Amino acid sequence: MNKEISKHVLELAKHTAIRAHFLSTKEEFVMYSLAIYSAIMWGKKIDSENNRIRQKDKSVK
Repeated sequence: MNKEISKHVLELAKHTAIRAHFLSTKEEFVMYSLAIYSAIMWGKKIDSENNRIRQKDKSVK
């Protein structure tokens, strides 16, 4: 399942990079796609950590 999520996020990153009209080479496209992918995966990690903390501490609302 985690592999499927990674593939989906990579596809999302590629589609987002396609819309960036300032990219002029294939290398720029690949680097921009990977940067978007990394940002999305980092956000997912932070969200899961925050959810875990909230579940442990019921006083935080």
